[in-house]
Order: sequence, then C-alpha cells, then structure tokens
Amino acid sequence: MYHGNSTCWCDDIIGDVEIPEICIYSIDNKCRFEETGCKRLHSTYTYYWQIKHYGPWINFRSVQSRELEEFFKDPANNECSITPFDIRNIEPGVKYHHPLLLWKVSLTSMTIQDDSNIHTYKIRRLSTASAAESNSTKATVYDWYFLNQYNIWTKYEDEYNVTSNYIESNFLFSGKSLLKYKIANFEYELDFSKMIQRNISTGKEREVRRRPHRKLKRTKRNISSVKEKEGCVYPHKNVETASDELQLNIMETDSIPGDWHPMLKTDSMVRVSLTPEQTEYVEEEKLLTAEVDNVSVISIHRIQNPFLWRALQNKKKQLLTKYGSENKLNMQKLFHGTKSENIDQICEQNFDWRLHGTKTGQLYGRGTYFSNSTAYSHSYCDTDSNGHRFMMVAKVLVGYTTKGDASMTRPPLNPSTGMLYDTTVDNVSKPKIFVKYDNQEYYPEYVIEYTNNVPN
Repeated sequence: MYHGNSTCWCDDIIGDVEIPEICIYSIDNKCRFEETGCKRLHSTYTYYWQIKHYGPWINFRSVQSRELEEFFKDPANNECSITPFDIRNIEPGVKYHHPLLLWKVSLTSMTIQDDSNIHTYKIRRLSTASAAESNSTKATVYDWYFLNQYNIWTKYEDEYNVTSNYIESNFLFSGKSLLKYKIANFEYELDFSKMIQRNISTGKEREVRRRPHRKLKRTKRNISSVKEKEGCVYPHKNVETASDELQLNIMETDSIPGDWHPMLKTDSMVRVSLTPEQTEYVEEEKLLTAEVDNVSVISIHRIQNPFLWRALQNKKKQLLTKYGSENKLNMQKLFHGTKSENIDQICEQNFDWRLHGTKTGQLYGRGTYFSNSTAYSHSYCDTDSNGHRFMMVAKVLVGYTTKGDASMTRPPLNPSTGMLYDTTVDNVSKPKIFVKYDNQEYYPEYVIEYTNNVPN
C-alpha cells in the first residue's frame, strides 16, 4: 500500500511503502520527497522492524524494533523473545494480550507468535541501502557468516580469503543465485537462494547468514588485519579489537571519505576490491579505455590509507588558507604508470620518485611524475610475468603551475603570490605532465590491473 503524496514515518502505525527500504535522507531530515510523498519509509534509524497479519505492514514501537535488531545482528540467534506488541494495531477489536508475557520470535522464518501461542504474524526488517551499492555514510554495512565445523558462526574474512564486501556485491549485482570461489585446494559455491555454502568436491554444506555489522565490548580475539589477495581481503594476524564488531577507524572523523569500507583501527592501509557493477569501477575503467585501445581490465582496487589521506586533507586546508579559494587548489585526478613490484610500497607510503624512479629522465624537475593522459601513463606501465600492467590513479593538488626543467629540485617562486609554485609541468597552457615535490599534495586512490594487446 503506497500512500501517494503521504510519507510514512516509523512512528506512524501503518508502514506500508512502495520501496521496502529506509530513506537514507530521512535520517538527517533532508529528503526532498517528504512533502510530495517518499516511496521509502522515513526513520531516524538506519533500520526498522515491521509486523503483518492479513492487512498492511505495521510499524513496531521503537523499543521492540531495537530489541529485534540487537537479536538479529548476532547470526547465532535463531529465536528470541521481545516486549509484547499492542495487537489492536493489527486487528482492531481483538483483546490486548498480557503486558508482561513476552512474544516469541523466529528469526529463521521471520515470524512472531503472541503470548497466546495461537496467533502467528509475519515480521520484516527494513534498512537503508547496502554499503555495497551506496556511498552514503548512512548505508548499511553487511557481514556474511558461515557455520563452521565447530558450529560457530564465523565471518568469512576471519577464516577465508573471501570478504563480506565481495559476497555482498555479488549478492546484489551479479544476477546469479550461485557464487563460486576457491579456498585453498577446494572449490565452493554459495547458493544465495538457499543461503547454503557447498563444497563442490565433497558435497559438504554449511549454513550461511547475512547480518548487519555489529558492535560489542572490547576484548582480545583473533581478528584479521585486512590484506589484499586475489581480488579479496583475508585474515592476517592477531590484533586487539571488538569482540562483536571490528573497531572502525573510518567514520570517526569527517576527514575520512564516507564511502570507505570498514577497517580495523590497527590497519594502516587496505585495498578494497571493486566489482564491475560499482560506479567507481565503471568510472575508472572508462578513464583507461577512453584513450587506450584493446584493454581488458582484470581488477580495480580502492586504496584506503587513512594516514596518507589525512596528510592530503591537512595540506589542502593549509593551501586553502593561503589561496582563499577551492578553485585555486585545482585538485585533479591524474595517472601514474609503474611496475607491479612498486604497487605495495606506493599504497603504504605514497609515491616517491627516489624509490620508484621515472623514465622521463626528470626533464621537468626532480619530483614525482603524473599525467592527465592514461595513454601517456600507459607507456610507463611495465608488464609483469603474467603480462599484466598496473596504473595508479591519484588525487593531486595541482595548484599554480609553471614550466619545469631538469635542474629543479623544487618549484620556483611565483611572483604573483610571493610563494613557490605548486607544480611544474611540460606546457603551462596545455599540460600533459605534472611534477610534484611534496608528498602531502597527492594521494594514491586506485590501482588498475589490466592487460593490453597493443605493443608499446
């Protein structure tokens, strides 16, 4: 039941909406469709629970919704009991049940039974869009679990080289009911329709559950530091963290992008594998294929390095106080071709021309070289033993530019500002090559791995 020009809020009785989802913008009271009728449920929470018998979906009271959410977050919970619900909201005229007797909930069948043990009702959970499909900080992050041989629900990345983010992206975008992957010497398939993981060789099946990310008290346990391997991330070492939810070092400050994947506080850097259906992937792929022919992209990873990112933001604030205008900072997306063996060091420590070198002969200054042309940077992407090339995509504070030469170890003085130029280039009016001297003025944002059939 869609209410036309009437927007449903979670504190209304009836919660039927055309799109069974929480409106991300309603959380901050910024939905532009609120007056005309939003098709999603409005709430101050990123989730909300509803109940139904024969009629429309009815919103639980917030206390019951919170109780259900806490139970639901733990994948080990099959059943729970919650505060009784006023049944008169569902069936007018029916006697109100005993206020002290709890209602029994089945989280496997998504049903609830009243204290009479006679009536059974459907329940459902609405939430904001998944973080795999939305860049909003209010998006819901989901974890994927399997029931291990000890009957303990285990998050995939705590045991395997497959991440929840990878599974979630395939769950939402692949259009397939089966996801196949290899772990050690075994091949598995995850059946999304049955929520079962099956070992293809042995036929062994394990239950799988999808749950919203959760928080618990701090303790010591074996939680993974996130590392990148074969397009996924996998457990690496013991760290101190939360027993219930990985302690996040993103979202803790406005200086960190809101679309970053959750990280452990102990992680200095992670590389997040993007799926071809994600907007980021499509955009970066287009930048490469627009200028380079016969390209086959193998993978695109987003680099999440909070320390390098904050350094760039601090430098940006410093220059903003000097120049007074965001436009004068001239932040650009530029490219850097390199060897495969340099990738890890760049992701961890940033570009450094003294370590990674350059084939340009430092013609326009002794610094780190970037280009606004993927075709130009492609010529500096050496192939590895598999014939793969690697191109870095960077955010660069270009600022004021001047023509560079091989003798420069830093930019010359800019007479119009009384400060040094920010960047030297090959051609001021139409630059293709940009040389940077301060490693706080650029950030490695993506690494594209690809093949190309056209010789250099």
